[in-house]
Amino acid sequence: MATTTSGDKGCDRCEKVGNWDFLREFYARDETNRLHTQDLEMRNLGFIQQIQHVSTINQQNAETIQTIQNQYVQLEDLYLQSQATCKMLERDVDGQRQEKETTSLRLELEQNYHRKTRIQLDSYWKVTEKLSDLLSDTWAHLKDDDSPAPNIGAVLLENEQQRCKIAELEASIKVLLENGKQRCKVAELEGSTTPSKNKRSPDQANLEVHHPSALRPGKRRPEPILAPAK
Repeated sequence: MATTTSGDKGCDRCEKVGNWDFLREFYARDETNRLHTQDLEMRNLGFIQQIQHVSTINQQNAETIQTIQNQYVQLEDLYLQSQATCKMLERDVDGQRQEKETTSLRLELEQNYHRKTRIQLDSYWKVTEKLSDLLSDTWAHLKDDDSPAPNIGAVLLENEQQRCKIAELEASIKVLLENGKQRCKVAELEGSTTPSKNKRSPDQANLEVHHPSALRPGKRRPEPILAPAK
């Protein structure tokens, strides 16, 4: 039997009723906590699936970027071959007409590489930098428990748009490769049909094209040699 604060013995039934109230309240709280924990587990599972999805897309983007880098190396090699062909034409040109054609060919080659290709590479760097920032922001949101849940749908949409831009750049570089190959064939044919005469004007001496190895992917980009075409 329970004892009151005044020293009187209380009612046993009252004491039991109070204990049952306490147990009911305890079990109600426990059920609320259990439901809350279950909800957190479900949300955590959803985040894990979304992270896996973003990681898969990121891996696909990395493969696409690697393909573009390989094609850029091919374009660089093609440029060096074209430069060698131009030098061969300089040794074989005869007369003012052939000299002007060689100068025009070199100018076209220089513009093709330093303007069109540089514009494509600048766009490629902007896309990859934006993609990197986007993924970094996504991971930062997912790791921060206090921040609101990120809009994964918007993140995936933005990610897909970046992949489309990379695909467009890849197609443009393929076109530049094909055009360069055609120019090499024409230059070789012209060089094989012209008489031999080594004549070089002062203007041609100023047309030396810088070696583009500084633009290889993974290195710091130098300042543009020519301003991009407007």
